[in-house]
Amino acid sequence: GTLSPLMRAIGRMSRSLILRRSREVDGWTRRKGILAKPFRFIDEQSAPVSTSARSLVIDAITRTLAQVGVPGSAALIFPVDYAISNLHFGAPQLSQAAPSQYQEYDRARSEVEFRLAVVPPLVALTIVAPVAWRIWLIMATLGGCSVLLAQAVKQVQLSNDLLANAAFLDFITIPLAQAVVDYIKDLQQRPSSEGAWVGAIIADLYQRANFE
Repeated sequence: GTLSPLMRAIGRMSRSLILRRSREVDGWTRRKGILAKPFRFIDEQSAPVSTSARSLVIDAITRTLAQVGVPGSAALIFPVDYAISNLHFGAPQLSQAAPSQYQEYDRARSEVEFRLAVVPPLVALTIVAPVAWRIWLIMATLGGCSVLLAQAVKQVQLSNDLLANAAFLDFITIPLAQAVVDYIKDLQQRPSSEGAWVGAIIADLYQRANFE
């Protein structure tokens, strides 16, 4: 109950530090080209959703906003990353709308939880195990645990991809996008220009404390 959230927090912090470092050396990597590929690989492999699933989320958001006439150019200001980070809140809705797809999602999440929770005890038991050549056992265990963590990261991406596909198929809604639609519906006068549409979206996001 405690190890899985702890491992998630460590993973998010590690990814943030790595990507921040990659931005700091971005100019150097563009010139030298030595670290660009590893940083890009880490970014892609540890992203919450795959590139194709991200496109599905963007399409779902654009389609939702289009219900009230938001032009595609104005919809680009919508915080897609925030919507992706909150996709998991649509899981209960998916269980009602598409039970079979929810079962796939639930299986992926269960595999993630198991891998995250089993890694720290394995490492701890290996360190205190009273066996000869313990250093080799520790190294082998760390290698196996690295594989488990890599699998957990991919399973997280798979589960979020399932939710992104569900949003694209209208099995679940993206609450923040629907909230913007409801806000615009309640306006006394609809926006008449692209700048006004952008302002309306920003105003609703600001009212909902999405200051970023």
